[in-house]
Amino acid sequence: QGGTSLSEGMFASLAAISGKPIRVPEGATEEDIVGMDIGHFGSAVIVMLSDGEHTSRVNPLLVAEVATGAGVRVFPIGLGRPQGATLNVDGFHIQTTLNERLLKAIAEKTEGTYLRAEDEAQLKDIYRNIDLQLTTKGEDTEITSLLAMAAMVVMCAGAELTIRWFGRVP
Repeated sequence: QGGTSLSEGMFASLAAISGKPIRVPEGATEEDIVGMDIGHFGSAVIVMLSDGEHTSRVNPLLVAEVATGAGVRVFPIGLGRPQGATLNVDGFHIQTTLNERLLKAIAEKTEGTYLRAEDEAQLKDIYRNIDLQLTTKGEDTEITSLLAMAAMVVMCAGAELTIRWFGRVP
């Protein structure tokens, strides 16, 4: 069709990760898209090579929300230059401009990292050095009620032992 669809690319990647087709019904609202539950895949990442131009009907930041909900990090690699460039692809001349702002926003939303490649050498270096290690994130858990319950059990056991030894409660 021509043009770039970051949303469709991320949806296709999420479908491959989840092992099931993911489609956005025609007329779906932003809440419908953000509320999509595809499961949790915390060890999966998407490496996306793009100029950041977007021509699809679905906002890529909404799809990034879906990826975040699934625990999938996105590593966008910006290809090109912000001032624009003309590419020769299969005999066609294509004018493109790097949209770093959108690619950075996708990376930030999904806890990934934005990387930029202006030429083939930088792209090879990025692929060689990209850090796709599994990351874990700790969550604080309130344990006050558990400690209070343990104290209550010890107190009741003490009262029971006092009654057995002395035949009364002091």
